[in-house]
Amino acid sequence: MDDRSLHLYLSRILSGYFIFVYGKQRWTLRYPNTGIKYEAEILSEIEYEDNKYSEWPTLESVVELMVSQGMWDYSGDDRLEKLNKTIENLKVDLFKNFLISTTAQKIRKDIKKTENSYYRLYQARHAFDYLTLESHCNEVKNNFLLRRSLYDADDRLYFLENDDSLLLQELSRYLSQHSIEIRTYREIARSNQWHQYWNGDKSRLFDKPVVEWTDEQRTLVSLTRMYDSAREHPDCPGEEVMNDDDAFDGWAITERRKTEKEKSKKRAEKMLPGKLKNANEIYVVANSTQEAQDIYNLNDYGGQAIIKERENMIRRTQGSAVKEQNLPDVQRDLIIESNQKRTLMMRKK
Repeated sequence: MDDRSLHLYLSRILSGYFIFVYGKQRWTLRYPNTGIKYEAEILSEIEYEDNKYSEWPTLESVVELMVSQGMWDYSGDDRLEKLNKTIENLKVDLFKNFLISTTAQKIRKDIKKTENSYYRLYQARHAFDYLTLESHCNEVKNNFLLRRSLYDADDRLYFLENDDSLLLQELSRYLSQHSIEIRTYREIARSNQWHQYWNGDKSRLFDKPVVEWTDEQRTLVSLTRMYDSAREHPDCPGEEVMNDDDAFDGWAITERRKTEKEKSKKRAEKMLPGKLKNANEIYVVANSTQEAQDIYNLNDYGGQAIIKERENMIRRTQGSAVKEQNLPDVQRDLIIESNQKRTLMMRKK
């Protein structure tokens, strides 16, 4: 983003309103305060209560309809989750291979390709959400907010006096198309232009309580604090990584996983008697999926590899009993032990 665009976006965020031209007319979107937002929520809730027993489709029934028409299947949500996990893993790979240009370039292409797949699948999953009562109530809320936020060239609330639903819909689409993208927010959050304000007086940035900040202002501050927190981290990434959204995400995911693993390990250790914590192998019965994951995470990478190796062997035997001495890791240990004994005997000779 060039400096001209950055200054324009930053001025918009700092001002707390958005000036634009549509239909040869100047408009100003003055973001609603908490009182107007509260009125909108009440209106939406009333609409929901008045219609919840009517024939409006629900989000669940829309999915059922899509499945019955062959437009979706129940495994679709799992595919979305797997794609999201793949994107996370690719970003971690990008962070780890950031300085290897050819590898990093390939990973970037894979990220883009996977994100496009995720977006297409997500769009298909939610293609008919607009038919639901929940979507209708959300539209009622957003229309109310727009009516109380859009000012004409004479600085008057245009839709308090004009009930032009078609124009309101057109302006709604225009504003949606001109919302600030997350990547733009992140670039602004890292910019010197913004940090001149941010480092000046963080407590009085917008000269109003936090609850009265606009969504744009809250988003920018939240992302700025994210980067500040990263710079204070003991393993802070370099500036090149900080300035690369996907690589920075990879670093953040890596640190999050480390923290989650450590917490999981501590939870699992609490389930073990003190005298068993240093044992080589312990078999513990889990009472839930979370407990099972916590117990599994007690293993280091080598231990987890052995577990997977054993599971694969048991799967290949199709449930037949497998003797302990025939397990791959036990076989390796026996071979190592035998070689060590042979070496020791040869030294004695």
